[in-house]
Amino acid sequence: RWERELSDDEQRLLAVARLVLRQPKWVIIDEALDTFDGATLSRVLSMLEARLAGAAILNIGRSQQNIEFFPRSLAIVKDVERPALKPVRVRAGAIEPPPAVAAAYQET
Repeated sequence: RWERELSDDEQRLLAVARLVLRQPKWVIIDEALDTFDGATLSRVLSMLEARLAGAAILNIGRSQQNIEFFPRSLAIVKDVERPALKPVRVRAGAIEPPPAVAAAYQET
């Protein structure tokens, strides 16, 4: 129902409010922070800092505008001159990779 009543940004802000109310120890944010404008992002980060000070927050995103908030960052860069990384293990019943990826794994 909320998806009809609220804009995408409003839905994300509601999700942040729910997060703060639940007080989790771990938070994983997948690109949601990238969509906020500067003022909104600043308010959200201030709220996370004040209300979830003890939580471990992992932000997965492309934007560099919130880099100062997080004490550590990791950039993942594709090296086209090297083969793709192989998974450490694949559990039984996992979805099979696309044929091109499977072929790359078999070549090395």
